[in-house]
Amino acid sequence: MNQRTRHSWVSVTIPFKTEVIPFLDGVDEVAWKIKAVNTIVKESGRMIGHNTDLHGALDALEEKGDLKDKRVILLGAGGAARAIGFGLKKKGCQVILFNRSQNRAQILAEELGCVYHPLSCLEEMNGDILINATSVGMCPLDGEILIPKEILKEGMVVMDIVYRPLQTKLLQEAEERGCLTINGLEMLARQGAAQVEIWTGKKPGLSEIKEDLYRSLGTER
Repeated sequence: MNQRTRHSWVSVTIPFKTEVIPFLDGVDEVAWKIKAVNTIVKESGRMIGHNTDLHGALDALEEKGDLKDKRVILLGAGGAARAIGFGLKKKGCQVILFNRSQNRAQILAEELGCVYHPLSCLEEMNGDILINATSVGMCPLDGEILIPKEILKEGMVVMDIVYRPLQTKLLQEAEERGCLTINGLEMLARQGAAQVEIWTGKKPGLSEIKEDLYRSLGTER
């Protein structure tokens, strides 16, 4: 048995991905740069934080095509948005950040080296990719959408990190307007697979994880 399997582990979700950091003994390089942790493992008595959201989101997006030089509209400024934003910048994307809280948006935009706008300016924006990295669309905000559907153009890639419900209002509107959609389970499965590898040292099968998630959500593929 791999030595790591005897260690304790924790998965962290919104809204605690940034807030948990001061309580840890250390974080890995990626999580430190992003300032967000979604994975904790106990190693030699020390609680160490990691971040797998970045890889989960980018892997799902890259299945739709090359990310280099793409113009990305990113909604949100929380832990998930931080991870995705840093990953997109690393891939050579132009990121335009939108968030309800101007202060949080400004801080993240400065760290990413990108511009930010209030949500009221969304209708004026054009992009190749749109990503909802907020909880809007999740219960009790299911049925809600942050954007005017007019900015959804045919061929645009639209990703929603919300996975309950799997088909959010944003994704419904995007499909109706001819966009390529990515639901939240695609990112969840990939970041979860990366978590399991950190915890156990073994690389799990992505297809099996996705099937288990679809069953647990009571949703067919």
